[in-house]
Amino acid sequence: MIKIVVAMEREAQSLRDAGCNRPIHICGIGATDLPADLTSEDTILNIGYAGSLALKVGTICIPTGVYDKRNDWFNTLKKEVGNDSALCVTEEKFVEGGDGNRYPANTVFDMELARIAELPHKHLVSFKIVSDNCNEKDCEAFNDAECWKKAWQQFLLWRAQNSIKW
Repeated sequence: MIKIVVAMEREAQSLRDAGCNRPIHICGIGATDLPADLTSEDTILNIGYAGSLALKVGTICIPTGVYDKRNDWFNTLKKEVGNDSALCVTEEKFVEGGDGNRYPANTVFDMELARIAELPHKHLVSFKIVSDNCNEKDCEAFNDAECWKKAWQQFLLWRAQNSIKW
């Protein structure tokens, strides 16, 4: 089974607008409502916005590592699809915390991927769309339909190439 997980309703709507007609689980900012029905045979698709101090707004990247600053926990993620690789740092106060410059340039910041990565799964495919350069107001204003379409199409291609069933 494939479980699509996003943080916010506006991400779910952008995914629907990109052509997704599958059920989408909205986990909330900070992953406060994670799906409870996953098994180690399931595939998780996580698409969502992320901030970056160095990557251009509109860049789609694939996290190949996730660091949970809250719990000082790191996990390597298998690079399932193409695109630029990135480290994803999950923390709730990365904008206010001000220590983002200590990470590599290809780092993105979100509030949920580390918690999603802890869920049982066979595959975790994550696309992070850089929505801002760590500015909350810019993130709220960003909406690039082409980025969502591109990420959705890349996931569908990956699903077909790997014979993953819905």
